[in-house]
Amino acid sequence: MVWAVVLVLALPAVALTVARGSGSTRRWAVHAQAAAPWAIPLYAALVLLLVVVSVLAHRWALPAVGAVVAAVLLAVHLSWMAPLLRAAAVPDGDRLTVMTSNVLLGQADVGALLAVGRAETVDLLALQEMRPATLARLEAAGVGETFPYRAGDPRSTMVFARTPLTEVRSIGRSGKFWAVTCRGWRVFAVHPSYPLRTTAWRQDLAALAERATTERPDVMLGDFNATWDHRPFRHLLAAGYRDAAAQSGAGWQPTWPVRPAVRPAWMRLSPSVTIDHVLVGAGLVAASTRTARIPGTDHKALVASLVVGRSPGS
Repeated sequence: MVWAVVLVLALPAVALTVARGSGSTRRWAVHAQAAAPWAIPLYAALVLLLVVVSVLAHRWALPAVGAVVAAVLLAVHLSWMAPLLRAAAVPDGDRLTVMTSNVLLGQADVGALLAVGRAETVDLLALQEMRPATLARLEAAGVGETFPYRAGDPRSTMVFARTPLTEVRSIGRSGKFWAVTCRGWRVFAVHPSYPLRTTAWRQDLAALAERATTERPDVMLGDFNATWDHRPFRHLLAAGYRDAAAQSGAGWQPTWPVRPAVRPAWMRLSPSVTIDHVLVGAGLVAASTRTARIPGTDHKALVASLVVGRSPGS
């Protein structure tokens, strides 16, 4: 019975480790990588169980060796998680507060969405999976009073702001990627393809990394459909960006799925993962991030408070 429990804990944990360590972009690996943080409690439970077995059993060698191996793999996963726990020093300066939310094909409660935006004094709001009817509901709920400036595609991704948006242009297919300038800061609002479309997902993230390298936006935010444990997302960070949650030391903040809104129903079994992000360039420092539940959507909204470390464009 004990060894059956050991197998139940060890097999999925090792599978997650192999997927994360391989860096593969095959479909099975991409989905396993998203759940890589869940190997941490599995390995912790495995170490505890094997230590108890080694103490109580007369044949202690095998469980003790297993506990050591599990502890090493636990340490590996903790090292992968460590960047999310080290906060950067926050300078004094003006604040730029941004918020991103996937509104699930326009089904989100727009009143709750705007309430969060107002309570957090959000300067720029990026919404993914918009629909024209959702825009109409936002207008009826008074979005123009708080965010009088807008850009984007009402059938896909839109940006709303308290101050004028300039240099607006689409930078991706199907209206899912938009570049705007807000208060002098260049912002990309993005929504790469879902990983089930593995080829399109890889292409979207690679194209975004290339644009980030050449155009150097100050902020990128949205539903990236990728986590820290996906190699294409790490390549994007390597272009010179910091995840706001990591920079602020906020730790692991899963944003999807929020049940029961997630569809289809089988996806409600998916472990919670972090796929919504705010990425910042050298001119801004993330002071804090937090998630907010919005009824009607399967994503949590993500709010990031950014401190201006230097003047835009300098």
